[in-house]
Amino acid sequence: GIKVKRRNKLLVVLDTSGSIQMPEVEEFFGEIHQIWRQGSDIYIIECDVKIHKEYPYRGQLPSEIKGRGGNDSTPPILFANEKYRPDAILFFTDGYVPAPRIDPRCPLLWIISSNGIAIDDPHLDKLQGQKLKIVKH
Repeated sequence: GIKVKRRNKLLVVLDTSGSIQMPEVEEFFGEIHQIWRQGSDIYIIECDVKIHKEYPYRGQLPSEIKGRGGNDSTPPILFANEKYRPDAILFFTDGYVPAPRIDPRCPLLWIISSNGIAIDDPHLDKLQGQKLKIVKH
């Protein structure tokens, strides 16, 4: 018989607050690209205190990133719960983000930049879901 492999529907949230620098954005997109190459459908949200841009990832780095303000992790979780309904949320950040005020309806993975907050920092205990830190090779 024929077995059809279902593609994962992932919502990727890019923290675009003022504390995120361009090298971190490039690091994030390096990871996003590898996930995309494995066959996942990726929808990206750029968010600081609000969602600035949303688009499907097609293998290209965007020409510009919108944001550079404060930080709020609730708007993308609300978007996921009410509009997009992904299989999982991947939240790329430096870790200096407040915990969402609502619970996600799917698994949530916090991906911390290589020069972001330490993985054992007590602040990360406030963030629901799994945490992963990018390691430079």
